[in-house]
Amino acid sequence: MKKITQILMLATLGLFLAGTSIAQITTSGMNGKVTGPDGNGLIGATVVAIHVPTGTQFGGISDAEGFFRLPNMDVGGPYTVKVSYIGYEAWTKESVYLTLGQTFKMNPGLRTSEVRLGEVAVIGQRGTVNIFDGNRTGAETLVSIDKIDAMPTVGRDLTDFTRLTPQATVDDNSAISIAGVNNRYNSLTIDGGYQNDAFGLAASGVNGGQTGGTPISLDAIEQFQVTIAPYDVRYSGFAGAGINAVTRRGTNQFHGSLYGFYRNQDLSGKTPLNRISGVEDMTKEEIDAEREKLADFTAITTGFRLGGPIIKNKLHFFVNGEMQRDATPQPFSLDNYNGDATATELNALRDHLISKYGYDPGSYDANTTELKSDKFLARLDWNINQTHKLMLRHS
Repeated sequence: MKKITQILMLATLGLFLAGTSIAQITTSGMNGKVTGPDGNGLIGATVVAIHVPTGTQFGGISDAEGFFRLPNMDVGGPYTVKVSYIGYEAWTKESVYLTLGQTFKMNPGLRTSEVRLGEVAVIGQRGTVNIFDGNRTGAETLVSIDKIDAMPTVGRDLTDFTRLTPQATVDDNSAISIAGVNNRYNSLTIDGGYQNDAFGLAASGVNGGQTGGTPISLDAIEQFQVTIAPYDVRYSGFAGAGINAVTRRGTNQFHGSLYGFYRNQDLSGKTPLNRISGVEDMTKEEIDAEREKLADFTAITTGFRLGGPIIKNKLHFFVNGEMQRDATPQPFSLDNYNGDATATELNALRDHLISKYGYDPGSYDANTTELKSDKFLARLDWNINQTHKLMLRHS
C-alpha cells in the first residue's frame, strides 16, 4: 500500500511539472477524410506520406468514419501522399508542402477498380496552404524559406521578417512589440528551445541581444511563424506573440552555400534627416549641405552551410557556421557635451590616471564599439524506422 501511495505521488508530481512546462510546436501534420464513390468514409484505408528529399515516411489508417490524422511531420517538402484500399484505385498527391504549426487538409476520393484507369495523381504547388479551414488556431504569420531567401534583410535577423505581421512594430533596439504588448512578454523558440533573454539584460529581449548579436544564423532557418493569441493548448508561455522557428535539415542530396556580406561608410548614405534641426524650413540644397558622410565603420559577415546524407533515406546531417565582425564608431563632440569640464581638464584627468595609477582610460573623442559574434549549429536526423525518428541538435 505504501509503494502504491508513493507511485501515485510521483505520478501527480510528474503531471504537475508537465503542466507547467512551456509547450511549443516544431512540426506539421496532415488530416482529412478518405471517401469512396458514394461519398461515404472508407474504414481502414492506408495513408502514407513520403518526404521526398529524405525518404522519411509517415503513415496512418483511416478510422470508422474514414478520417485519418498524420501528426508530427517534418515541415517543408515536397511530400508525396499515397492512399490505398483493397478494391479501389490508388490515389496519389504530389508536391505537397507543409508549413510550421499547420495541419494540411486533404480529402482523397477513391474510385473502384472495376475499370482500371491507373493511379490518379494530383499535383500541388509550393506555398499552397489551406488558410481558411478548421485547422487554424488563431491569427498568425507564416514565413517560409522562399520568403526568407527572397526578402531583403539588413541585420540578418528574424526581426526583419516579423514586420510581415500587421500587429508588429520593431524599435531601434530590435525589440519586437506585438499588438502593443511589451517585447518581454513574447516567446522566441528555435526547434522548441527557449531563446528569450531570461535575465532581462538585452533591450531586444533575446539571447545575445545585449551585445548586438543574434541567437542564430538566418541561413540555418527553415521556417518560422508568429502566432497571436492562438486557442491551442500546444502553445503557451507568452502574452504578446509566439515566434517559433525550426532549422534546416539534411536531405538525400548534398546542398550548401558559402556567403559573405560587407558594408562600410562608402556603401551607405549620409547622416539621416532626424539629426538636422529645422529641416522643415530648409531647401533641398541646404539639407544636402548639412548632411555629412558617415564616420568610418565596417560590418563583415561570413559563413557557410552544408547538408546531406550519411546514409540515404536513413541518416542525414546539417551544419552551419557564421562569423560576424562589426566595428561601429562612437563619435564625441564637446559641442554636445553637457558637463562643465573642458578638453584640457579631460586630458589632464587622463594623464593623472596614467601617471599615478598606471591606468589608461582611453580616448574620449574617438571610441569604437566592436561586435564579435560566432555562431555554429549542427543537426543530425535519424529515421530509425517508420514509427520512430530521432533528431539531435547542438548550437
